Amino acid sequence: RISELEKEPDAAVEEAKELGWLFLTPHLPDADRIRLGLKTARLAQGQFQMYSRWEDMLSLAQADPDGSYLIAEEVLVGGLQADYPHVPVEDVRPFLAHILATGAADTRDRARRLINRLGERGYRQLKDLLDENGPAGRRI
Repeated sequence: RISELEKEPDAAVEEAKELGWLFLTPHLPDADRIRLGLKTARLAQGQFQMYSRWEDMLSLAQADPDGSYLIAEEVLVGGLQADYPHVPVEDVRPFLAHILATGAADTRDRARRLINRLGERGYRQLKDLLDENGPAGRRI
C-alpha cells in the first residue's frame, strides 16, 4: 500500500497518518519495520502517529540506531509543527540517549540538533543529554 501512496504523496497524508499501527506490529522484521516506518512517516508529512510506542522505537534503535532515528526525527519535527505540539519527553529520552551513545557520527549530530530544537520550543528536560557529564557525554 505504501508503494501506491508514494505515487500520489499529496493525497496520501491522511492515509499514511493512520498506517502507523502497521509500522508498530511486532510481526515484521526490524529492517522492514524501519524501511516501511520511514516511508510512512515521510508520506504522513510529520503527522505520523506513534501511539506512545517509544519503547518499540528503542527496541528498533538497538537493532539499527541510524534507521530508527530517521523515523523519530520525522515524527518529532512533525509534532513540533502541529497546532498543539506535544512531545512525550520522558518516553523519548531513553531513545535519544541510546542514539547519542550508539548512532553514527552524522546521526548523533542530527540528534543533538533535534534536542536543541526541542529545547528552543520549551522542551528543556532533554538538555542533560547534551551536557559533558550527561548520558551522551558530549556538549555541542
